[in-house]
Amino acid sequence: MMTVKEVSKLTGVSVRTLHYYDGIGLLPPAVTTDAGYRMYDDTSLERLQNRFRRSSDNSITMSAGDSMRRVSNNAGEISIA
Repeated sequence: MMTVKEVSKLTGVSVRTLHYYDGIGLLPPAVTTDAGYRMYDDTSLERLQNRFRRSSDNSITMSAGDSMRRVSNNAGEISIA
């Protein structure tokens, strides 16, 4: 299990963005501790990785269910090891 801060460092997605994704139900944590800490597991990381798809025009396509949004990304690849 990883904290939201560890996931942020690993993926380059900000803590605030991860909190937002949780808030809208896009990427809920695997567990929320009694103290309110969001904890993510490997399945959570796979879901995050699957939300982002690199396209040939160097933009990222983010899928959320049936809707698709494209966002420009000049910062490089998003990858999860």
